[in-house]
Amino acid sequence: MNAQYKAHVDRVLAQLQPQRLLCLGAPCHSLLGDYVENRTGGELTLLAGDASGETLDRIGRFDLIVVTATLEQRTKTAAEQLLARLRDRHGTRILAVVPLIQRPGHASRWEANELLAFGMTSLGVAHQSDGDYQVYLFDLFDYKTVPDWFNARFWAHPERWDKESW
Repeated sequence: MNAQYKAHVDRVLAQLQPQRLLCLGAPCHSLLGDYVENRTGGELTLLAGDASGETLDRIGRFDLIVVTATLEQRTKTAAEQLLARLRDRHGTRILAVVPLIQRPGHASRWEANELLAFGMTSLGVAHQSDGDYQVYLFDLFDYKTVPDWFNARFWAHPERWDKESW
């Protein structure tokens, strides 16, 4: 495993310190092994291949979900459904790693704007010997900035009801 690729994941793990951690994808053990060994308590669930809805419903909700070598292995529709399900029902934070180019054997290719549409933010690009990977993070608590107009100063003031014309 490339050190730069793992550095993104290690930085997120150190910052968030998740108690319940789910990893989807084949390289999960090598990616999260150090974190699990050095951590006392908490729960790690690894799903190498089976990420069906029934399996996910059975295992519940997690503080952080790491998705690697998974999205590109599925058709675009199936991968979007999986990512939306993970975001909406199973995790407060999702760390997704996807290749920048479509390789032989991959069912789909991901563009930056597609991951941004899921509310993810880019953490950067990891360079590996087999190509470059995008690293994205979805965080339920800060995925959207609150606009200025969305505050009590502009609405829900009974004292202004007779003064404003709506």
